[in-house]
Amino acid sequence: MTGLTVALLLDAPLRGRGIYRGIYFLPAVTSSVAAAIVWRYMLDPSGFVNALLAQVGIDGPDWLQDRWLALGALTLLTVWKNIGFNAVLYLTAMQALPHGIYEAAQLDGASARQRLRFLTIPLLSPMTFFVVVQALITSFQAFDLVYVLTEGGPRGGTDVLGMFMYRTAFRLGDFGYGTAIAFVTLLLVLGVTLVQWRVSGSGKDSR
Repeated sequence: MTGLTVALLLDAPLRGRGIYRGIYFLPAVTSSVAAAIVWRYMLDPSGFVNALLAQVGIDGPDWLQDRWLALGALTLLTVWKNIGFNAVLYLTAMQALPHGIYEAAQLDGASARQRLRFLTIPLLSPMTFFVVVQALITSFQAFDLVYVLTEGGPRGGTDVLGMFMYRTAFRLGDFGYGTAIAFVTLLLVLGVTLVQWRVSGSGKDSR
């Protein structure tokens, strides 16, 4: 829903709208490794975030050494990294919506909130489903952000399948077990993709 909110804001008639769209899409084309390195320095005990907290008299924690704080930081980084791409998807879908029904609803006295609730959100439900499925697939494939920011720590609090596979195969030297993890990940991604394919009706269209 964050991507939809940003898309609605960027679709508004603002001056310099193209510049704002570029700014929001910038994280999507930024190197994941570079972004994670910057965030790691920012969340360091002597980093930028704790320095800001110190300005208001708050002793900042060691963000990446607390399980839940590290998980929250990783989640926030992932959302920041993908929000621009999701917003572009929603913007593309919104521009394809029929304007006639909005004009008819406006003539019938529907407010902007009512048009959003009863027209825009239901009409964008196929794109919402696609965004959710795409996010699930991306989560199965997560590795670079986790590896650079937390390496799966602390105490496995941010471990993912990609980190587990890498650690098993390349650090412990158990390539057979690592290959099995990769194969299971492939099956999970394939299963989610097939569900999306069937629910979206693509399988019916091809027959």
